[in-house]
Amino acid sequence: MANMLWESGIITRTNYHKMVIRKKLDIVQRGCRNNPALISWNSFPDDLRMPVIRVLNGDPGKMVKRENPLKQYLSFNDEAERFFSTYLIDGKDRHLPSDTQKEYLANAEVLDAIRRFVQNAKSRRQTYSVGGTAESIWEAAAKAAEALDRSQYPHRLPRNARSLQKKYKRYAKDGFKSLIHDNFMNRSAAIIKDEVQEAFLLKLISNYKNYNDEQIAEMYNITAEFSGWKPVGAGAVAPYRIKHHLETFPGRQGLKEFSNRMTMQAKRYKPTLPLLFWSLDGWEAELLYQQIAVDGKGNRVTTYFNRLTVVTVLDPSCDYIAGYAIGSHETPALITEALRNAANHTAELFGRRYQTAQVQSDRYQIAKLSPVYDSIGAKVTPAAVGNAKAKPVERFFAKFNEYLKMHFTNWSGYNVTSKKDNQPNDEWLDKRKRDFPDEAGCRMQIIQAIEAFRKEKIEKYMELWSKMSDDKKILLSDEQYLYTFGNVRYDKRKELITNTLTGAGVIAAIGGEEHTYDCFDINFRKHSREKWILRFDPDDLTKVLATSKDGSLRYMLEEKYVQPMALADRKPGDSEELQKVRNYNKELVEYITDFNVQRDELVSEHFQKYPELNDTLLKHLITDSRGQHKDERNRQLALSAARKAEIKTAKKREAEEAESFADERSRYLKGKVNIEEYLQTENQELIFNI
Repeated sequence: MANMLWESGIITRTNYHKMVIRKKLDIVQRGCRNNPALISWNSFPDDLRMPVIRVLNGDPGKMVKRENPLKQYLSFNDEAERFFSTYLIDGKDRHLPSDTQKEYLANAEVLDAIRRFVQNAKSRRQTYSVGGTAESIWEAAAKAAEALDRSQYPHRLPRNARSLQKKYKRYAKDGFKSLIHDNFMNRSAAIIKDEVQEAFLLKLISNYKNYNDEQIAEMYNITAEFSGWKPVGAGAVAPYRIKHHLETFPGRQGLKEFSNRMTMQAKRYKPTLPLLFWSLDGWEAELLYQQIAVDGKGNRVTTYFNRLTVVTVLDPSCDYIAGYAIGSHETPALITEALRNAANHTAELFGRRYQTAQVQSDRYQIAKLSPVYDSIGAKVTPAAVGNAKAKPVERFFAKFNEYLKMHFTNWSGYNVTSKKDNQPNDEWLDKRKRDFPDEAGCRMQIIQAIEAFRKEKIEKYMELWSKMSDDKKILLSDEQYLYTFGNVRYDKRKELITNTLTGAGVIAAIGGEEHTYDCFDINFRKHSREKWILRFDPDDLTKVLATSKDGSLRYMLEEKYVQPMALADRKPGDSEELQKVRNYNKELVEYITDFNVQRDELVSEHFQKYPELNDTLLKHLITDSRGQHKDERNRQLALSAARKAEIKTAKKREAEEAESFADERSRYLKGKVNIEEYLQTENQELIFNI
């Protein structure tokens, strides 16, 4: 109203404020955001009434009476909005539904307007006419509240004046909480009142059989009858199922499903380069093949719903299939074959075999397969049990299955948990089952699909490889490859076949053919008495790995180069290979010679230190480093004779000196003392000394 007065020029802002201060205008509602200031028509001076009537084209007094009497008292309650938006049901983590928040906020705002309306009516002792009849204040308030636009104020206050008045009194006493329904306040008479009852009910809800609410209520009531508890219905079970969905989920769905659906998953991006990370797993391919088998009665029976297992090694950098192996079911041998295929495929692509920086697998046969994983990956990080989301290869199988669906008529569908609408027509499959391929044909289908996937990704894969620095490339040595993935030979008794080193080399029959291998490492010949296990790659028999039974000794052997007997048969390269053998033998002789020289020098030093050991030389025939025993013997004999003569001369000189000293003493005593007294004194000293 105030804005209308200013904008129409009926009164200036200055005069308006003066009239308000002097209380010549009665302000019903002060202006605020989204709410204009309202002035009581009854307080208007006579000189202003006619201009207002002309502007409004009607009598405002009559117009006000036709308007909703609550409208002028309605205003936004930000405190109520904050209370209902932050209110937590049962003091826990559930907020009020958004529609309920809007309803409660409207209830509060309308009740606030009713309070102002009632207070103003009582102060003026007015009787309001709503709908053309004179009614009490609360009856007018009830009708006015009901007449409000529900799209703007979606309240659900009572229509009855007495009920509305009771609602208002509770609101005036308890505030915003009085507007919250008992369902959200948890004030209703609960049937389940203590922890034991609740624990028993949740135990039933958590059962692995996934009982429905009616079955749970029935079983609960059996115990309740003997325990003095009140019986419950299905309606009482449902809220607990909803409220404790998380806590009961593992029991109802299992730990694997709990891990996949409920636990928090770290979000990761793909490897930026190839061979940084490999993920592997086995998958039962969704392609059917027919197979003829013999039953217990000897009858030939054809089965049509057979499937093969594909162990896939995936490089997630661009979803490239690094390796694979196909078998009837997943086994450690099939996983090993897939990793061997991956190692060899790196050689096909990059010219050398390479390891991956990290290999990821599940925990199937982890103890047995750990050495294999350690060989192919610098780091091994098994995924958590049942955590399919952590393995990129699991998601890849879904893409691979879509390809099979589009290209092969013997596609069997998705897994058993998929919707029936997505599965192929069982009737159609049954009619076409005789057209299914056999096992070999099904293998070829899978190989074709894998090669098609590789063809799509190979350009991108090689591009990423070109960006990879050499310090990130980890070579897989021939020794490590053969020790992990090499084949070994068994005899008819399933015992390992071993070989020994002969003068001609290590001679072994592999694949029905005789091969001779040798090694240019001198240390290999130090273990010539060892029995060697040969590990080989059937696709490359030019080199093998010879290992001891415990694996502590390992030597790479090369197939021996065959030289022609006749000089006329020589071809390029023969001379170089022959020279390699001669150089090796020369080096071998020099090594043995140097070894013996060092030992002889040590022995000689020892004999010189202890001359009395020289006589043992003849007994043991210890030669010098040149093998000349006689020279060494004669030299030692000459030294021994000289030594003996020197010792004999020294002893003779000592005897002569002793004899001379005794004679001189005797002559001296005879001239100086009585010999008898001297002898007596000598005897006494001797006795004393004894």
